[in-house]
Amino acid sequence: MSESNLLNVIVADDEFYARKALIKILREADPDIRILAETCSGEEATQVLKTSRDPVHIVVTDIRMPGAIDGLELARYISEHAPHTRAILVSGYADFTYAQQAITYGVKDYLLKPVQKNQLCETIARIKQEFYAETQQKNRTDSPFGVYEQFSLKELMQNENLLHLLPELYSKLNSDLPYLLYLMQTEPSYTENTQNIFSALQQELDPQWAVPLYFRGNDEFLVFLFLQDNQDEESAIVQLKYLFHRISHEFPSLSFSAGVSLLHHKSADMGRSYRECVCAINRRLLSGWNQLYRYETMPVGQAILTSDIEEGLLQTLCEKNAEKASAIIGRLFKDPQLLRSGNSSTLHSLTLGILNVTAKAYRMQEWKADASSADVSLIFSQRYDLYTLHHLSDLQEYLLRIVHSLCASGHSGETSSGEAIVHEILAYIDRNYRTDISLYELATEKYFMNPSYLSRLFKSVSGVPFSKYIIDVRMKKARSLLENSPLKVSDIAFHVGYNNPSHFINSFRKTYGVTPEEYRSRVRKGITSKEISANL
Repeated sequence: MSESNLLNVIVADDEFYARKALIKILREADPDIRILAETCSGEEATQVLKTSRDPVHIVVTDIRMPGAIDGLELARYISEHAPHTRAILVSGYADFTYAQQAITYGVKDYLLKPVQKNQLCETIARIKQEFYAETQQKNRTDSPFGVYEQFSLKELMQNENLLHLLPELYSKLNSDLPYLLYLMQTEPSYTENTQNIFSALQQELDPQWAVPLYFRGNDEFLVFLFLQDNQDEESAIVQLKYLFHRISHEFPSLSFSAGVSLLHHKSADMGRSYRECVCAINRRLLSGWNQLYRYETMPVGQAILTSDIEEGLLQTLCEKNAEKASAIIGRLFKDPQLLRSGNSSTLHSLTLGILNVTAKAYRMQEWKADASSADVSLIFSQRYDLYTLHHLSDLQEYLLRIVHSLCASGHSGETSSGEAIVHEILAYIDRNYRTDISLYELATEKYFMNPSYLSRLFKSVSGVPFSKYIIDVRMKKARSLLENSPLKVSDIAFHVGYNNPSHFINSFRKTYGVTPEEYRSRVRKGITSKEISANL
């Protein structure tokens, strides 16, 4: 049981045995109850409320107690000085006047002695549900992000119900105002400064003309900057450069990189504007961080990977000479022409060329295919793969892991290099669990490993088969959305990769023993996810 789920309770009753009976019933009523204090007078209870370092969630008090502060006076004090605390009154008398007065003080329940366990259980459950609802509302209010942060821009575009989570952006996009999209990331990623950075963006931007967003999946900050009346594109670019400078200056311990799209006018262009930002920001691999990059059409330059180099790399891979193959790749990444160009398209083309040669070597090794056979499909894109790498050395290491795994196939070093690739696949699944992911395709089109071997290795590293791991990830994401979002079950199903809501509901029931709607209902009643799982 976590501290955040505990309900701190004060029990006030001048009769010793009656007080102990109440405490016993409370502890049996809910395992999350913690008796913070037991007092024999209203004065003592008031003092605890004033001095307690822990929040007091509930006060259960007898009405008739000696002294200046009886139960009703204690309830009045709570309503005036501790509005977040709930009061429950107990009495040996069914006094209508007392009950009326209690209502005016916001008392949650008026119970007659001897207190029945089922009555007190119902009251506690109702109060827990209120606290849960208040906590959810507070989280939505306090956090600079909304539910949308769990999604991606692509998903917002594909599902209008999700886009409605951002009414300011939705209305502006539908007004056909011209806009630039600004994409920014930090190094290191996922820092404790994320909310502070977002708040700084909000302070620097005029909410009438700009909508800042944060998406957790890629740890990316986006700003839709809509051009004001008579504002031209260049002045908007100057505004974004100033924004980049201000944020970089405010957080000197971090490195920043940003990409800016071309000017667009329609909501249908969101996807294109995002791809332009990614293409622009990928230039950081060649030209470094702490820069803002504008998107510009850059044709792929002269081929870095010539046919002679391709043949030499293929031969070394077929010979399983990892050291020599690594040296060839290392020289390619130090090519002055590549480094001077700052062209991410050229870098992407080079990467695809190296992967294509690696795929040929794999096919010759596994399938005895001819080297001149057609190129295979490759799983590596600017948007989804190059973008996840922050430095040129990251890309080089990624390629070398694949080369070493291929060259070690059938040797003692195969397991160590393969385990590193499994960890990459785990991260890949976490980013792409919404899409159809095939172990066979990852093995043959991305990492060039024997599919059966990769399947065994994956289970060895992760503890579960590949298909079950994907289902588990999807179900955990779905559970989080059921707990923290107002989205319909069908929208959640789509978000976690199910086109058929019925299939999603069956998978969820099989995993958690209840339907998604039943799970959400129980959580709203204050039942924790651990308790739900424990009851299965």
